[in-house]
Amino acid sequence: MHRDNHSPIGATLTSRLPSGLLACARSDIASTHANSSLPQSTLVQLTPSGKGGGGGLQALLLPNPTPAGGSCRPASCCQHPAHGLPCAMAELPPAHGPASRAAALATACISHRHGSPGHGWVLRDVRRAHREDIDGIGHKYHLEFVLEDIFEKDSTVNCTAEVLYHLGNKKNAPDVQFTIEGELKNTDEADNAFYDRIKSLKKELEAENIPDSYGHVSPEMQPIRALAWAASGYVIWQNSTENTKYQLAQIKHVKQVKRTDEYLEFDYMILLHESVSQEIIPWQMTVLWHPQHGIEITQNSRQPKHTLH
Repeated sequence: MHRDNHSPIGATLTSRLPSGLLACARSDIASTHANSSLPQSTLVQLTPSGKGGGGGLQALLLPNPTPAGGSCRPASCCQHPAHGLPCAMAELPPAHGPASRAAALATACISHRHGSPGHGWVLRDVRRAHREDIDGIGHKYHLEFVLEDIFEKDSTVNCTAEVLYHLGNKKNAPDVQFTIEGELKNTDEADNAFYDRIKSLKKELEAENIPDSYGHVSPEMQPIRALAWAASGYVIWQNSTENTKYQLAQIKHVKQVKRTDEYLEFDYMILLHESVSQEIIPWQMTVLWHPQHGIEITQNSRQPKHTLH
């Protein structure tokens, strides 16, 4: 079972990450830790205040007594919800549209949190789904699903997730909490090899149309695509509603930005496919990455359609 147990209780990690992300820690988790004899993992709670921009993050890592995973959570969900609210739970067919959309959103969050140039995740199958209608709050989906690695289709992991869509406020990103069952593949060697290769280039990398019109991605561009896949997970999370289902369709253009520090920086123009409306949406995002520090989206914005021409 995958666990993030690299930090002691109460340890604080500060690094530059996407704008508006703040950390919050829930006292009930710390209390459960104190009374639990189960192996511990770490939980990082991230709170967005907007849909893009640059800024920083301070993350408080606390032991989590449940199987390892993570969360993508709006600020309002870092507080204890009111108890005793009337609600209704209904089982959904796994192929049901809303269940599939919620599972795709959870997959995007997992890709953003755990993706790298060495691997990424795509939704293979939804096993079980329930929808809970919480009066005055929103619809919460309880999901069991399977992911496959974008590089190795035989490499799969089982996951569970809860996705809460808030009623009447499209500015709030959905609350996503997930658990990954089993160990994730270690990609340190591939990530470090990619980092060293890009750092050694005499001229900044630039490419377009990944994959090409035939669906082909050259081996040297696979890590560039995987990095975009992980970064786009943040964009998808921030802009999803109960009636949308986004996925990265293509990297229209990518250019490496020269830096004097240890980070790699790439400016991407990507195309997102929204499967409900069948809309193709151009989106710009600036991505920083380092094998020891992970992915940072410093800026992202939806672009006008004429950008495609």
